[in-house]
Order: sequence, then C-alpha cells, then structure tokens
Amino acid sequence: MKPFRLILAIGLFAATLPGTSHADAPVADTVDDSALAKAERAFTNGEDLAEALRLFRAAYQEQPSWRALNGAALSLEALGRHVEAFHAYEQLLAQHEQELDKQRIARVRQRIRDVSARIARVRLIVKQPGVRVRANGEQVLEGPGTKDLWLQPGAVSMEARGDGFEPYVSTLRLEPGERQRLRIALAPLEQPKTRPPVKSDPTPEAKHPSQQVPPSRDEPSTHAPAPAWVPWALAGAGVTFGVVGTLFLLQSDSDFEAFDESVNRAAPGTANATTGDADLLSSGERNRAFAITGFVLSGLAATGAIVLFALPDRSATQVGANLPPTI
Repeated sequence: MKPFRLILAIGLFAATLPGTSHADAPVADTVDDSALAKAERAFTNGEDLAEALRLFRAAYQEQPSWRALNGAALSLEALGRHVEAFHAYEQLLAQHEQELDKQRIARVRQRIRDVSARIARVRLIVKQPGVRVRANGEQVLEGPGTKDLWLQPGAVSMEARGDGFEPYVSTLRLEPGERQRLRIALAPLEQPKTRPPVKSDPTPEAKHPSQQVPPSRDEPSTHAPAPAWVPWALAGAGVTFGVVGTLFLLQSDSDFEAFDESVNRAAPGTANATTGDADLLSSGERNRAFAITGFVLSGLAATGAIVLFALPDRSATQVGANLPPTI
C-alpha cells in the first residue's frame, strides 16, 4: 500500500470526525459505540486496516450510521478494494445523504469519481428470458435485463447459459477507467435429427439342429434357379402364340378381301366403304387385333425362353457343392 494513499484516506476520515478544526465539519453528537470507537482508532493509527474494516462493518450492523459506513468505504479504498469502496460510497449517499451537509456530500461524490476512475464498468444487456450471466463465477444477472457491472481491471471471465441455448464463454481484458457495453444473445441449440426406427423382420422360430439346412458357401444368391422345363415351356408358348397370331392374320386378310368384293358388287367403280358388308369389315378388324396380340405374346415368351437358356445351369454345381466329400 502506498503511504500517500493511506495518509490521504486518514486525512479524509479525520475530516468527518466530530471536534475537528475544519470549518465544514460540524460537531457530531457523541456516539457511545465501542465498536465504532475502536474502528476509528484502528483506522487513524493505520496499523491494521483490515481490522478497522471489520470493526466499521460490525458497528454499522449493530447501529447503522453514516460514520460507520464512511469509515468502511475509506478502509476499502485504502486497502485497494476499489469496487467495494465504490459501492460503499454510493450506499452512503443513497441511505444517509440527508444526514450529511453539502460539503460532506461533495467530498463523497468526489471520492466516487476518484474510485470509479480506477475501476472498469461493463454495461450488460440480456434480452432473452432465463439466460443467467456470471462474472468471475458469480451470477450477476438473469435475463431479461440490463445491469452496470463495476469490475477490477484485468482479466474477467464472463459466462452465460440458458435452457435451450448454446453457452457463451469469454474473457474480458479491462483497463482502469474503461467503459464498455456487452450485449449477450445466445444462439438456440440445434435439435438432433431423429432417424426413423429401423424395421426388423421378426425372428423366425428356431428349428431343431437336425432340421436346419446349412447354406451353400458357393451360392452368392439365395434365389433358387428356375426349373429346366420352364424355358422349354416358354419356347413352346411362343411358337403357339405365333401360329395362332398367323392364323388370325390370314383370316383378317380374307375378311378384308371379301369386304372389298362386296363394295365393288354394290357400287362398281366407286370407293365408298359404306356400301360394303359391315360384318366382314368388323370381323377383319377383330381378327387383325387378335393376330397382333398373338404376335406380342409370342415375342414375350420367346424372349423369356432365350434369357433362361442363356443363364448358366448351376444345378449340377450346387448339388455337387452340397454333397459330403467322398472318402
């Protein structure tokens, strides 16, 4: 602690005591308070300021007075605890200003200006409800709200948390007399994307080991090959549909020729189809449709037969793979 600061604080305190020679310090009533008297002696002697602070606070708790609170503020300032001294001076004016004369009020306000120049102020602004802000681990505000934080210069850890929000953690580097504004707006938490439940097939009923068929190691697919007669049946169906389609096509051609002859007989030398036999025309169109259907089915059956014939026949390999080795 610098001796000059201690001497100045003692001088300021002495100016508030009764019986002083200062013209601006009126004589106070005699206070019969042993704790306050001990605190004043400890502060004036400057031997143990921490003990003086304890005694001033005990005296104020026992009997609140402006002298006890002023002594506590001066002790805090002399100890270098400027933030606490600042609040003590403000409390002194807020609760005991009516007990002070104008000169004492002016001195207290000057002490407030001097102390505030040694500390930093952060104006904290939080608009989100339920957001809790901590400074150096101590909760100072719960949103929504605005608050001025008076802080010691140096590193100050700031933390803000709220349900449903991403946390905010930062460290402020404050200088003496610095003033700044800190607006905290937390980002909402990202909701995890829920995946739809995976549907699993029910577990089949377990069979006796003698009933279980071991899978073939050489078979890449679980689908059994088509029986050997299937491609031949498709080929036969294709030929049959082709023959039927051909017969219907020949019949339709015959019907159309007969229809043309009926037209010529009814009106020789004209091309008016309305004079022909309508039944022959209808029969020809119907047979032509049947013929086309037969050709389409014949083509599909032939294609299926060709595909099945082209696939390798693995029945012999599978049978051989499932047989036990021969000793």
